[in-house]
Amino acid sequence: MIRISLKEVSLDEVTERDYAQLRRRFLKDAKRHYSKEAWKDRYLKGLACVGAGLGAGGTALAYVFDSSWIMIPALAGVVNMCQAYAQKREATGIMVEALDRRTSGLGYAELEKRVTAADYSIPEPSEDEMKQMMMDRYALKVMAAVAEKDFRLTRYPWPVAGGGIAAYGIYQGMTDDPIAGGFTLAMGSLVFLASNVFKKRRIANVARRASAFLKEKGFAFFDSYVRRKDPYMFWQVNVLGNREYAGS
Repeated sequence: MIRISLKEVSLDEVTERDYAQLRRRFLKDAKRHYSKEAWKDRYLKGLACVGAGLGAGGTALAYVFDSSWIMIPALAGVVNMCQAYAQKREATGIMVEALDRRTSGLGYAELEKRVTAADYSIPEPSEDEMKQMMMDRYALKVMAAVAEKDFRLTRYPWPVAGGGIAAYGIYQGMTDDPIAGGFTLAMGSLVFLASNVFKKRRIANVARRASAFLKEKGFAFFDSYVRRKDPYMFWQVNVLGNREYAGS
């Protein structure tokens, strides 16, 4: 007589494991879907196409005419392509994150139905989510206002200065001393890249601080006092506590 010993398996554990696998598949497919959808945006498609055209055309012309100057628009084209790709990834990530957050309460059967139907539509947000979205949108307006006023050319000229130094390095390398020109180009590029990184971090931090401030104060404060207030004034007076703007 052969005895077969069956190991007891928790149904909850199996269901939890299966649900996690199904959810990973759902979000992976959703990411692929939104990535394709992002390229349908006219702005991103135009930015990528113009960048590809400049990059390929500039490189070909530089080869034909044997001129390094023609590589400048080619490099600008490559930058445009990189920007388009980065913005596409960011947009895709935002959509997948929103989908993940708003479908977190779905059961296995409902989630399986969505996977089978390839349904990646984002459910309507709850009332609390709508309130948070309104405050987040205002925080983005604050970020845009600060970027426009505090990081314009007259107040933050470092990226342009770095680009000018790099351009002079190219000219110096072609007409005078290649070694000194290469050093100048490297220094200008470093200034340009470092200043841009610093600028983006400062601007992103504005949105985070504004959002955290509004979340702490609550929607009632936002609705009755903030939402119609000038975003830049809100940043200066409420978040930074700058008294110079209090009477404006």
